[in-house]
Amino acid sequence: MSNLFAAGNYTFELIRFSLTGDYDKNLLNIDESQLKVPHELVDLFTRNFIDFENHQIKSYMQVFFPEEDFVLGLSGFYLPETDSGDWIDQLIFDSEEERIAGEIEALDQENTLLNQEIESAISRNGEEIITLREDNSLSLMTFDDEIFMPGKEGHYFVIITSSKDSTCRDFYDKEYRLIKKEYWLITDPKNSKITKEEDYQYKESSFKPFQKSVKTQDSREIDLYNDSGLIKEKSVYSIYEEKEYLAEKSSWTYNSENQVLENIKITNTYDETFQNKTDTFEQKYLFSYKKGKDIPPDQEYYEDKVLKLKSNYSDIVGKYSSTIYFDDNFSVTTYYENNVKIKEVYKSDNKVWRIKNYEKK
Repeated sequence: MSNLFAAGNYTFELIRFSLTGDYDKNLLNIDESQLKVPHELVDLFTRNFIDFENHQIKSYMQVFFPEEDFVLGLSGFYLPETDSGDWIDQLIFDSEEERIAGEIEALDQENTLLNQEIESAISRNGEEIITLREDNSLSLMTFDDEIFMPGKEGHYFVIITSSKDSTCRDFYDKEYRLIKKEYWLITDPKNSKITKEEDYQYKESSFKPFQKSVKTQDSREIDLYNDSGLIKEKSVYSIYEEKEYLAEKSSWTYNSENQVLENIKITNTYDETFQNKTDTFEQKYLFSYKKGKDIPPDQEYYEDKVLKLKSNYSDIVGKYSSTIYFDDNFSVTTYYENNVKIKEVYKSDNKVWRIKNYEKK
């Protein structure tokens, strides 16, 4: 037996007990009824992965306990003739699919939130106090620790709202369009500062802004909108020593029905002092729409101009395919009917090396 095992590897014996029911009673010196093994620990060590460098399929058990494989073998844990290869499915998708799915989910959330205003209503008991001017117009309204105060400053109508140490001032033009928004942090009458400013620009008599600028102490964001009020470009700048450096730039294109056709996001990374750009990462999402509102658009997702995910939808609801592209010209295509997985095709260098069929329910 290996020195690692002979020295008393409790972790290995616990995992061995969970997998096979056997363990070294002299080593653990614990009654079988008292052994409790966290399933997360077992899942970790029995998880498989592809060692592309050595062209091998391994488990983390083999990595951490390379000399103990024969112990599990003697316990009847692994029988090659009964291995159907089903675990490969989970192996293939555990790493790359999770990463790509995370990237796509982040893009989806960003696209959803950019043109959505969140409304919230809070109902609670409290005392409301209203103060009027001589002409019966509202001068001040308070509710618990909240303050609402309308007024005028120059050519702008101003509304001040305050809650605890947070205060916001909204500026409106004569058309009652929001022009500027200031967020203040007020800790006491002598200490106050603007933490964020938003500026809006409009074309002529339009009530939809064509540009929005948001500035904080460390960043500035500029959003451009089309005539339909949909965002078409977003630029995010990092501010370092009063200079601005482009950190992210995103763009959107739409069809005549205001559906997104393309979304591109470029992320720049700099060193700590912003003297040098260390990396540039591009993500691109393409959409192709078919007739029928119940049919999702075909989708393609790229990273640095390399295709990573492709989904194709048929004219039949619930029938589609999705392909994930890995490094080394490896890909997995999954086919669905009625939104249920029916088949998976594994390819390497465009050659099929495995097909798995699923029973139709």
